[in-house]
This record gives sequence, C-alpha cells and structure tokens, in this order.
Amino acid sequence: DYWRVILGPAGPIPMRIYAPRDARAGVQLPVVIAFHGAGADENMFFEGYGAGRLRQLADSVGFLLVSPLTIPFVQDAAALDSTLAVLQRDYLIDRATVYVLGHSLGGAAAWKAASERRSAVRAAAVIAPAVNAPASSAFPATLIVGAEADLVIPITRVRVTYEQASAAGAAVEFSLAEGWGHTLVVGARLDDVVRWLFRH
Repeated sequence: DYWRVILGPAGPIPMRIYAPRDARAGVQLPVVIAFHGAGADENMFFEGYGAGRLRQLADSVGFLLVSPLTIPFVQDAAALDSTLAVLQRDYLIDRATVYVLGHSLGGAAAWKAASERRSAVRAAAVIAPAVNAPASSAFPATLIVGAEADLVIPITRVRVTYEQASAAGAAVEFSLAEGWGHTLVVGARLDDVVRWLFRH
C-alpha cells in the first residue's frame, strides 16, 4: 500500500496503489481502478468509503487496486494509458482484466474510460454517477448503481441514463440501492460491485 505520483498527459497524477498480500511472482494480477467523487482525493477508497473495504476485497479476491486523483481522467481518457503503462512496468498485470469503477464524478471518469478506451477496459461499474448515456453500443459491460435516497444525483436521473444507454444497445445493468444516500451507498455496495465486475 503506497502513495505515488505518475506523469500523465496533462501533468502529475497522484494515486494510491495496493497489491494483495498473496500476490506471487510470475502470476498476473487483475486490476481495479477506482475513481473517487468530487471533493475527495486518491485516499478516499483506501480510508473513506466503507472504511477501506475495497482494500480488503483486493486481498480476498486478488487484484491490484489503484485509486488515482479523478480529475485528470475526467479531462482526458489518455490518463488511463499512462497509468496502465506504469502499472505494466512495475507489476505483472493482466491487461485483459482491467476493471474501472467510480462514484459520482468518479463515475464520469470510469464512464469516459469505458467509452473512449473500450479495448483496455473489460467492464465498468458506476455508483450514483453524473453521466450521460453513450451514443452507441460500443461500450463494455457496465453496472449502474442508483441510490434511492440520493439528493445529489437523483435516482430519476440515474434511471434515465440507464434507459437511454440500454436503448442505444449498450450492455448495461441497473441496480437500485434502496434506502441509501449519495455517499454511504459506496461502502454499502462495494462487495456487490466487485463481485459483478469479476463475473465479466
């Protein structure tokens, strides 16, 4: 578990990286890249959401967890290229199993990565996302989680995104988190989201 900075297309990108405890030499690791919401930073998935539950899942499922500062990825999907190049240099990663997930603004980053770097992303999950539906079906399998009690990104908006994406032929699924609000929904649904990603 360490903090580092890599050079992206528009400048430095800080990130936290966690390798599972039982990672073994010669064994390729799947990768989960997690994008935080607005107002947070690269530590949010490690210390905030679900009290660091995603790091525990990295151990139990066995994946390399990467949580960068979100803004560079919202601005330019090429930040994903830079990140994967560094990861591939420093770890034995499985480029065929790269997953992205994001919350709120981070959902927009994950959505952008999935739509603009289709060949690099196996599947995506967005929680309480602030996104618009893709214009075509050229999109990886994506889970959209809407929080029923969300006052920031209302569930009606999330449903519309899902319906439009589905109508465009995208491979999207919708999950309703009953009773949860905008931020606490992340910790509540991380287990389900990770299980869903690794089924794809």
